[in-house]
Amino acid sequence: NIKNQKWGSSVAFFDMDGTLTPHRKKITSYVCKELEKLSEHAHIAIVTGSPIGYLLEQCDALWANPGGLDATRLTLMPCNGTQVYSWTGAGWECVHDKNIKEEIGHENYRSIVVDALGLQESILRERPELPITGNFLSYRGSLLNWCMIGRDASHEDRASFVELDEKYKIRENLRSLLKQKLNDAGIKNVTLALGGSTSIDIYPSGWSKIYALKHCSFETKKWFVGDKCDGNGNDSAIYRVLATDGIECVIPGGSSYKTVGPTQTIGIIQEITKRIQEMK
Repeated sequence: NIKNQKWGSSVAFFDMDGTLTPHRKKITSYVCKELEKLSEHAHIAIVTGSPIGYLLEQCDALWANPGGLDATRLTLMPCNGTQVYSWTGAGWECVHDKNIKEEIGHENYRSIVVDALGLQESILRERPELPITGNFLSYRGSLLNWCMIGRDASHEDRASFVELDEKYKIRENLRSLLKQKLNDAGIKNVTLALGGSTSIDIYPSGWSKIYALKHCSFETKKWFVGDKCDGNGNDSAIYRVLATDGIECVIPGGSSYKTVGPTQTIGIIQEITKRIQEMK
């Protein structure tokens, strides 16, 4: 049972892209240094909508470098925590895994793919200025990621899309259209959340990043830091339930922070470290 792992009295959950790392880029030594300090007082969990391959590629400097963070003080939670990886001493082992097809049914999953591809074709015809590569749908076991410009897009392509998305609300509009199609088909147990800066994450209801909280005990002090905490962002659900202000706080003892990027996150990590030390 994952909950029986000795994580101590505090667990700090961090989003990856836009929080610990620039989008699709590697974690910096400055962030690694502060996480290492925090790990002396709390267990670290990285919970991301990305698959395990991206997480290992972007964050391996956190535990791979000499004198880095003790990997036993770290848990990797790709796909919103519906997959969990623990360090064995020889590498990362998957200790928990869920599957979207089994949860919602293969026919419903097929309908989602067909509808998303139909909308993908429409947006490409509607906006010829949209940069595209390919690999628009990425099946990640427990969720489906829909990236309108393709998962293989360059950083320049991503920056171009972000600008277009901010101007025309491309993802918000596509999210609404797909949601309506799923409702018309009677598929109502699925959540559509804006993932990172270029995609939409599609997963069974209840499989947002709140799912990650299932892996530690109720009594554990929980912290969360993310950048997509507003609206339909994929950090918004866990941010709200751990917020210390407002009526949506449903988990006593929780605490959450919004960040605009790794530089601000460094200061937040330092604040969490200080607060935990003061609690002792």
